[in-house]
Amino acid sequence: MPNNKKFTNVEKQIFFGDYPLISQPLTVKTAVEAGDVIGVDASGNYGKYNKSATYTTPYAIAYEGAEASKQCSAILTAYLVESFVLLPSDPTEKLKLKQELRKIGLFLR
Repeated sequence: MPNNKKFTNVEKQIFFGDYPLISQPLTVKTAVEAGDVIGVDASGNYGKYNKSATYTTPYAIAYEGAEASKQCSAILTAYLVESFVLLPSDPTEKLKLKQELRKIGLFLR
C-alpha cells in the first residue's frame, strides 16, 4: 500500500494593510499554535499568554505552531486580520488583550 498523502494548500490572509512587519524566532517554554498570543514572564521566558498564570505580559503573535522548548516564528509588529489571532472568548478580556497588543505594535482588524 503506498504511503502517498494528499495535501490541500489553503491560502489564508493574515496581514492587513502595509504596517511594518517585524518577526523573529523565539524559543517558547510552552507549546503554542499559529495565532496564539505569546507572553513573557518576569525572567524573560516566552510561552503561551495567560493573564492569570506565568506568561502575563503580551509580547508577540505566533506565526506557526511550536512544541515546548522549540523555536517559533513570532510576529512582533504588524497589522493583522483579527480572525488569525486566538483571542479570549470573554468580550471584556478580549478587549483588554487587544488594547495591550496595540501598545506593542500589534494591530488587529
